[in-house]
Amino acid sequence: MTAPFQRPSVEGVLGNHEKRIGTLEAVAPPSVASGGYPAGATKYALTGQDWWWYRQGGDYSGFTAVTDTTKPYTGYFESTAQNAYFIFGAPISPVNGLWCVDFWIAVGTDYGKFDLEWQTTPSNVVGETDQAVKEPDSTGTWYNTGSPFTGWQYDAYAAVPSDFLDTQYCRFDPVGTPGTMLTADGVQDTRYLNAAKMNGGGDGDVWWWLRLKVKTKHASSAGYRCRVYGIQIRRIATLGVTIN
Repeated sequence: MTAPFQRPSVEGVLGNHEKRIGTLEAVAPPSVASGGYPAGATKYALTGQDWWWYRQGGDYSGFTAVTDTTKPYTGYFESTAQNAYFIFGAPISPVNGLWCVDFWIAVGTDYGKFDLEWQTTPSNVVGETDQAVKEPDSTGTWYNTGSPFTGWQYDAYAAVPSDFLDTQYCRFDPVGTPGTMLTADGVQDTRYLNAAKMNGGGDGDVWWWLRLKVKTKHASSAGYRCRVYGIQIRRIATLGVTIN
């Protein structure tokens, strides 16, 4: 295997199929639409027109990509169905770095509650300069960061609607040894404020998959709507030191 921070990559990692491209460097990530995420990058994002690219190969159900130039990022992903979901992932690294999920959404009187949950898969090396990554099925066991240490379920119901909110959730630290798969919900990480330790590896050899799923709703809500303008997995500290 090559070392972390210079791992082979996969084009279209959001899809249920495997496509391979060359070798990635530890640089800022390209737009998701260009294909591929570098291990060691500080954030992995879906915004605006990326939803249209994601729709071609991503694992999702119940969501529709909408273009609207009057809205933030000129587009969004939206659903009105209970149990609607979408999944995307990234080779987060290094180990012992604090990560979070940032999202930009709308809230209102007919919005539901969505869960942010995780699975991991290995990066399977198929050659000296190639590897294949396949995302998990939406079924199976998904893990959260644990309550009350950090948020993992968001209630988007609001008596007074707002068309655009930005929020940081799911602060977690991947503390597993290289290649370790995630097998449990998070537990409190006392090195950081409102953060969880997750037992999966964070060395770039393990792909972390985030599932946003609308499971329930507030008792006062008229529906299960979910509108996402953008979402990203972002590293905010390393070894106890805040970086961004």
